Amino acid sequence: NTTESTVKFSVNRFGSTYEMDPAVQALNGSYVQTPVDIVIAETNVDALNTVQITLFKNNETIILQKGKDFTVEEVSGEDGWYRYIYTIFAENFTDDGVYRISVRSEDKAGNVSENFLDTKDASLSFGVDKTKPTVVVQNLESGSTYAVETLEVLFSASDNLLLDSVAVYLDDMSAPIKTWNAEEIAQLLADRADFTFSVPGDTTEAHTA
Repeated sequence: NTTESTVKFSVNRFGSTYEMDPAVQALNGSYVQTPVDIVIAETNVDALNTVQITLFKNNETIILQKGKDFTVEEVSGEDGWYRYIYTIFAENFTDDGVYRISVRSEDKAGNVSENFLDTKDASLSFGVDKTKPTVVVQNLESGSTYAVETLEVLFSASDNLLLDSVAVYLDDMSAPIKTWNAEEIAQLLADRADFTFSVPGDTTEAHTA
């Protein structure tokens, strides 16, 4: 007599892998004015027992709710692998701020995976900035006349997140007379110093800055 038995099993030591939508890859590490849906795919040889998506908004930690804040589409491939596609709604990112997204899961083999782990290489963070920077000039007023050889103008510039560059234009709006890059701006802010530029007094013509 002959008896046959077929046993199907998996060997799973590393848990899940993650893949970002191309639009999300372009967003990662950058700043945007208009938030978009975030699409992340998680693939595992085993089915997942639990999934938790956490949103870090500035210093706030928010546990997102399935069906309200995001959806999950489960796709089981012919090879037996499990694929989960998470769509996190853009409405979660309406406020200005810096966002990080954590996808944490546990599969049936007991592996705990999180996209922020170094071994997963799938960390995701970005900023939303819909507010224009502000500039406050301290010693220059529109329509005023200054009887000096050179006027050293002082001003401050700020943004709710991070300034990438500052430029001053004087009369010729096609070319700046002075610029600051992100590193120079950071140093000025750290020193609590003002931005400055000079206006020469060699003409009686009105200037536009």
